[in-house]
Amino acid sequence: MKIKKVVHIITKLTLGGAQENTIFSYYHHDRTKYEVYLLTGPDVSFSDITYIEKLQTERNVHIIKNMYTPIDFMKDLKALIEIYQFLKKNKIDIIHTHSSKAGVLGRIAGRLAGVSVIIHTVHGWSFHEQMTKMKKKLYVFIERICAKFTDKLITVTHLDIEKGLKEKIGTQSQYLTIRSGIDFERFRNIDQHQIHTFKHSYKDKKIIGTISRLSEQKNIFDFISIATQLTKNRTDVHFIVIGDGILRKKTESYISKNHMDGYITLLGVRNDINNLIHTFDVFVLTSLWEGLPRVIPESMYCKVPVVANLVDGVGEIIDNGINGFTTKPHDIEDACSKINILLDNNTQREKIIENAARTIYPEYSAYHMIQQIESVYEEVLCLKNML
Repeated sequence: MKIKKVVHIITKLTLGGAQENTIFSYYHHDRTKYEVYLLTGPDVSFSDITYIEKLQTERNVHIIKNMYTPIDFMKDLKALIEIYQFLKKNKIDIIHTHSSKAGVLGRIAGRLAGVSVIIHTVHGWSFHEQMTKMKKKLYVFIERICAKFTDKLITVTHLDIEKGLKEKIGTQSQYLTIRSGIDFERFRNIDQHQIHTFKHSYKDKKIIGTISRLSEQKNIFDFISIATQLTKNRTDVHFIVIGDGILRKKTESYISKNHMDGYITLLGVRNDINNLIHTFDVFVLTSLWEGLPRVIPESMYCKVPVVANLVDGVGEIIDNGINGFTTKPHDIEDACSKINILLDNNTQREKIIENAARTIYPEYSAYHMIQQIESVYEEVLCLKNML
């Protein structure tokens, strides 16, 4: 097969699963088959700064200076032109978009530039039930238009296929599910001394942790409420939050209001999550909506049992009571009850950990994800007689 030029486009490289998937794809495509490029907006903060610094030295990584998340018609038009010019200049064969803004601008630019193969990965739809009806209708309309010239729509959950078809976005034949792949090697290369020291710094209390942006979606206030409830009856627990965001000050205020300053630690964004996750005794996810959060299979791999809100794709990986626990958003009492089981019932805890380990292979392996993505490319190329 003649080497094909593929470009991955994502709105920004901030902390998140879509970004990690995109970066992994950029580095691990088969270079005997593909010449790979990466386009992203100028917001390039990330949990692992050295990773971004390395990316920026790559000659095939390019910044689209006008591509930002908020809708701004003038900047969006300029970003569209930037992407179009790049595609034409570099004679791209395959465009693979990720995230909402890049998904729209990238696919339109790809269509205008005559790119042969257009792929889009839905890392959770841009629309959800928490937004206004008018805004949702606008986002759905835009997705319907873009789907008309998209060869394949990849989702990370089966539920997102159902959502897309329900909203008349694309057709059944366009969809397939490829799980958001995890580079599990990161979680094997750990610093045992750091893990021991971290645990000891909290007087070897049982650590209940979450890894989350401080945003409306991630609903950190329920995590604080869970901590408030549990500490009424337990003195052997401490709560850790890894992540940052626009609700940082409000989160700090809420912690103080609930007199939880000595029980909850906000660590901010960290580049040593692969170590810190091993210090957790229970991982808790209180999101109000999700695609399929990568941190769940990451926790499962690290033998950390999970209690998560049963939203969107969460039910596709957690079988309640078998390989983890699910609960309803805002049901603080139920979440506390399930955390207590994992802290106090060693037999059930170990059974859940064992079942969780069997859940993640090979479906959630990043290398398996790459193989599946390249199979999609080859399928479409073959249909278009380009192999």
